[in-house]
Amino acid sequence: MKGLTVCLCVTLLVSTAGLASTLEMTFSAGPSAVSLSQVNTAITAFNVLIEHLNETFDAHPDVDGSVDSLDLMRSGLALRASEAFRLVDWLAVGGHVEILRSSTATRGVYSGAGESTIGIALGISTIGLGVDAHVRFVDVGLQMGFDLGASYYRTTFDRSVIFEIPEEYPDTLSSVPPAGDARYTASTLGLEFGLTIAYPVVSWLTVHSSISYRAASTAGALDSAGAALDLDGNGQSESLALGGLAVRLGVSINIDLSMNGRKE
Repeated sequence: MKGLTVCLCVTLLVSTAGLASTLEMTFSAGPSAVSLSQVNTAITAFNVLIEHLNETFDAHPDVDGSVDSLDLMRSGLALRASEAFRLVDWLAVGGHVEILRSSTATRGVYSGAGESTIGIALGISTIGLGVDAHVRFVDVGLQMGFDLGASYYRTTFDRSVIFEIPEEYPDTLSSVPPAGDARYTASTLGLEFGLTIAYPVVSWLTVHSSISYRAASTAGALDSAGAALDLDGNGQSESLALGGLAVRLGVSINIDLSMNGRKE
């Protein structure tokens, strides 16, 4: 069904090209917020445990070392390539591919009777394929317009955990993150809307900036064996909430498709 949807979208874009006067090829990049609320809840639990161990062994005469807390996964870098066919001066339709990446990691060693390592590395990569429309409502040298799109997101989440507790720890921890390496995948559909400000430098080159909001979330992610993502080992799988604001700077190359070769 998803393959049929993609084919229909490609057919629509190819058909639209015949009606267009200008092809706009755009490359942009910038920071992007990403919610990942349940993942960040698990990271917060990791940090509470790490801080507890640091405090415990800071006061222990036979153990040295500490572990830094993990940064929350709230932002990343987004790269986008898109093309749009301008049907009329105020309307363009097209498609895009976007890559979003965010990660966090920490590693440290406690040295006592032996060495105990705590190392946690988490990373998410998302590829979005979408169709979108741009409606221009200001064109007075400086241009402004609304953007609206729908995307299919394919997400990969990587987890690598080493969590060794020194034997000098005086008690038993009730909850320790599951150790091991795993890769989880998930997919979902989402919407995006935003605002773009552009300035045509010459007829064939435009620079622009945009701010947009992405609304998307996966119900869950599975590894190759079908096991769900469960970072803190509490038996409840974490969803991957991809929603967030993105700010991009980019350039567009405008190619005239009209029969008389007129530049717009």
